[in-house]
Amino acid sequence: ASTVKRFDSNLLNEARLQKLFLSSKILFPEEFLKMLDGNDEGTSKVIHVNSEFECEDGSNILQYYNEKTIFLTGATGFLGKLILEKILRTCKGVKRIYILARPKKGVNINDRIDQLFAGPAMDKMKEVNPSFQDQVSLVPGDLLLPYLGMSKESIQSFKDEVNIVIHCGATVRFDQKLREAAYINVRSVRNLLDISKETNGLESFLYISTAYSHCPRLEIGEEFYNPPIKPDDLLKLVEMLDEKRLIKMTPIILGEWPNTYSFTKAVAENLIKQESENLPLAIVRPSIVIGAVKEPIPGWIDSIYGPTGLMIFGFLGILRTAHGNPNTKCDLVPVDFVVNCIIAAAYQRAKLNRMPAISSNHRDEITPIFNYCYSPNLPTIKWGYYLTRVRASAFSVGSTRCVWYPSVKLRRCIYLFKIEKFFNMIPAYVADLVFKIMGREQIAVKLMERLFNTISVLNYFLRRNWTFTTDNTQKLFKSLSSTDKKLFDFDMEAIDFESYNKNYVYAMRIYVVKDPLETLEAGRRLVFKLQIIYYISWIALFAILYIVYHFLSSIFM
Repeated sequence: ASTVKRFDSNLLNEARLQKLFLSSKILFPEEFLKMLDGNDEGTSKVIHVNSEFECEDGSNILQYYNEKTIFLTGATGFLGKLILEKILRTCKGVKRIYILARPKKGVNINDRIDQLFAGPAMDKMKEVNPSFQDQVSLVPGDLLLPYLGMSKESIQSFKDEVNIVIHCGATVRFDQKLREAAYINVRSVRNLLDISKETNGLESFLYISTAYSHCPRLEIGEEFYNPPIKPDDLLKLVEMLDEKRLIKMTPIILGEWPNTYSFTKAVAENLIKQESENLPLAIVRPSIVIGAVKEPIPGWIDSIYGPTGLMIFGFLGILRTAHGNPNTKCDLVPVDFVVNCIIAAAYQRAKLNRMPAISSNHRDEITPIFNYCYSPNLPTIKWGYYLTRVRASAFSVGSTRCVWYPSVKLRRCIYLFKIEKFFNMIPAYVADLVFKIMGREQIAVKLMERLFNTISVLNYFLRRNWTFTTDNTQKLFKSLSSTDKKLFDFDMEAIDFESYNKNYVYAMRIYVVKDPLETLEAGRRLVFKLQIIYYISWIALFAILYIVYHFLSSIFM
């Protein structure tokens, strides 16, 4: 990415634009490398859509963000980091972005900013906007603390300067303790809303929720639903109970909700509803966010949360089985398209006229909710098929870090899953036995148990089907200018999913597994060898069972 050349308007034509920016067909490693290195056959320079790109009709979104001050939470997370990158790379006219981040002992602000902007995901942004640090201010804070842990000076600066709030920060751990989840996902929202009500120039407050905030419902529209508990009641409850009693009561409090994450997100949405008359609010609800289609790097992923962990450990041959229904729909959305939807939604909300007094029955009209999910107009993709495609990609993108033949299957029957889990654990027990003989720490079984516990939080979502309404999201995209549709593309129907999935696997290999493309051929050879060993082991097992059967038959018959 560091070798990508700057934009040259003389090279621009519609056919070329369609080829380079609206296509995700980067199927092979050679093409993948060309995309990263900036080399494409038939051109002397590579064109990249960025804030220097202009068309005759212009960009309304770029114009809106010009000279705006933004307050962003969650910028150190997978989604928040790419929101930050996209704004700084494309909306270079922003006046300032305040980033809430936990302070680190012994690390000054400048070093903290350097850490935040390290890594390949930021390379393109640094190239097109070398003075980006002049637009960034780090605000020490912590979502776990009252009023986000912000100082009085920081709060006053917020009130005086901020025009746009993007509240992306949250704990995304499904097994987070209820007290911490309530403080981070609910109290922080209430405190941020309270501060925003005293802000002079606030034009848009965007809350990033999840499409599964009301997951007990199998049909989820772009509207508010009743919360499982009132926000104030939840906060009083977690403050009143000691930790032991709260842990014991958590399943009762959650009720139909499978985890503290979706539960607290549902509660927080009610806070947004309560303030709909007072603030310019909107909600974006993405479903399961995975790697990027094209920005900042095709397939980009640096997180193992959610299904990415399932895919990576299956890709490496470590995980062989998981509890779920292979025939359920998987609602996966690319992170860069989610980012573009968020940026466009904040702009769209600022366009709406504030309505002074409105019935609570019509709050949805001034507080739009955008479900960003897999398009209902696209063919359904099921978990079983998706994992099969990822496995197929593993043969062409094989990693030198594979420990066994890549194959992970979803089992609906809990008993069959437990049997396969037992066999999946055997190598870990053998490894720990070897470690014990060698006098080393026995960690293999612990790591495998931890892996299965991590994957188990997905069971609820791997065994159910949801139907999401996306009318508002589709209308939002259609309302954009032709330039904005290219700069801030989030049209799922334009994605070539075969190409996208392959790029995603490449990116997992490079950026998560840390296995560079230079070892690609060695990885393929290893996977091929493991495949041969895998089938030979099964043949040997059946041969042994056959011999044992005949031996026992000769004795007892």
